[in-house]
Amino acid sequence: MESDTKVAVFGSTGLIGSAVCLRLKSEGYKVIAFARDIEKARLKVPGLTYARYRGFEEMARDLVGITHVINFSGSEIFGKNSSEIESSRVGLVKNIVSAFRKMPYPPQVFINGSASGFYGYERNDVDGFTEEMPAAKDYWGDLVSRWEAESLEAESLGTRVVNIRTSVVLSSRGRLWRELYPLFRKYLGGYPRPGNQWFSWIHIDDEVSIAVEALKNDSYRGPVNAASPNSVRMREFTKLFGDVLGRPSWLPIPAFVIRSRFGKSSDLILNGAKIIPMKLKGYGFTFKFPDLMPALQDIARRNI
Repeated sequence: MESDTKVAVFGSTGLIGSAVCLRLKSEGYKVIAFARDIEKARLKVPGLTYARYRGFEEMARDLVGITHVINFSGSEIFGKNSSEIESSRVGLVKNIVSAFRKMPYPPQVFINGSASGFYGYERNDVDGFTEEMPAAKDYWGDLVSRWEAESLEAESLGTRVVNIRTSVVLSSRGRLWRELYPLFRKYLGGYPRPGNQWFSWIHIDDEVSIAVEALKNDSYRGPVNAASPNSVRMREFTKLFGDVLGRPSWLPIPAFVIRSRFGKSSDLILNGAKIIPMKLKGYGFTFKFPDLMPALQDIARRNI
């Protein structure tokens, strides 16, 4: 860590952002945590400097002296409100980059938490999606394309931009785990039909490691797929999830039940996509949890 490195983290109370703050703090970085609820941020990651989301001109003043920016803001993706999903991503990133333009010295690096939804969930005939493939022509492809386009505006300021296209993050604090856990405990667990759809996932520790490595390593640029190299079919995921909890996975779940629960975001579960972390392989990144069973066991054991 360089002594003059100062990192701002947006989304510091979220699943990934709070974990990133904890990692950076443990490595001795100077961190300013941006949050809508500062008291909540203090409880999650105590001992940092805190700032509230504001207009871009005020934000620019808060960012003076910051050399690196990490953004993992965004409302819960497994929700029903499409407008909230969009404004908390596209709108906020636009605001952040506008703040960069007002700074006397823009940040050297902008790590933006994007999504594997860039590739969409309708191209089931594709063997796998690497970073060189184009955006899907569906809701998710359009959303993530606009989201990333706003972040890339920072390149004109000389800022290195990395868009981490995150797949489903596995954590006991994540929405998917919180939804599945009580069902399986009550012997009501099962796979969403048809069951052969791809499920791309990543352990929370690996997600954080990618963000921190992207901050440190100048080789990281542009889109980076954040997914385990070993995607599985949904039927296998739910079976292993049940095995870890000592419960069966026998009940096929109709699509309408998933859609009523997760709204637009049910596409991630019902259709899925096989995400290939090709650039991470090229960078020499080592996954701590490349395989699903050890990842699930670790999360259940540590309750992280």
